[in-house]
Amino acid sequence: MAKTRTVGGGIEVEGLAETIRAIGRWDKAVRKEAVDIFRDESKIVQARAQANSRAHYAAPSNNAWIGRSATGQGAGVKLRAAQGSGRGYATEFGMHKWQYRTWGNTIRGTVQSAMRHRTFKPFLGITGGLGPGYVIQPAIKAHLPGMDKRVADKLHALLNRELNKAGVPRG
Repeated sequence: MAKTRTVGGGIEVEGLAETIRAIGRWDKAVRKEAVDIFRDESKIVQARAQANSRAHYAAPSNNAWIGRSATGQGAGVKLRAAQGSGRGYATEFGMHKWQYRTWGNTIRGTVQSAMRHRTFKPFLGITGGLGPGYVIQPAIKAHLPGMDKRVADKLHALLNRELNKAGVPRG
């Protein structure tokens, strides 16, 4: 049985990278199928995060700031800082001050509680586990329960299919 543990913002599976590397040495197409299992899970989380973003009134209209990746090492959903003109960070983590440029080209900050309408939720601070987040982190939290079992079942079926195809006897 593989050992899993929660690290940072997700689950780390002991031996996963080595297993996918061994599958890749067996057959490149099977390795691609194994990586696609993780890609499918990250697409679901990304779609949930984008739905959260559309519901957030101050989020950028372009959802390109919510990215995903899947490799032989694992998969993930991430905040892409270069997209969304920095508003992605403020949407995900909140902010205390809204900064803007004046006519003299200097940057001023207005405390959001002094504004008529709060643009971003206040920053909650970094807590244990998955952090404060308002968009990506809740999507990850909602998808994590049962994800390791779903992925393990799909990988198990893939390995069984390939071992049966190769005629490997098992007990």
